[in-house]
Amino acid sequence: MLMIVQLSGSALFTAQVDCVPTAGSLVRVKTESYKKGLYPGSVIEFAVTNAQPPEFDFAETPPVAYLDANGYRVIVEGTATD
Repeated sequence: MLMIVQLSGSALFTAQVDCVPTAGSLVRVKTESYKKGLYPGSVIEFAVTNAQPPEFDFAETPPVAYLDANGYRVIVEGTATD
């Protein structure tokens, strides 16, 4: 399954996974793209909650799970690019 971590609809991180974090999980990822002051390579942490559970799209091949990173916390700042 493809897992995509999003912030305001933009993909920050994408990976092939065997399982998807459930509500109550704490997730840490390294961002792959720029969004709202977060540079690529930033390490962020966010909680998967009942209010923002994973969203699954089984119409896609492979199936896609979307996680919302709203409420993230920056663990390591990425490097600004030109």
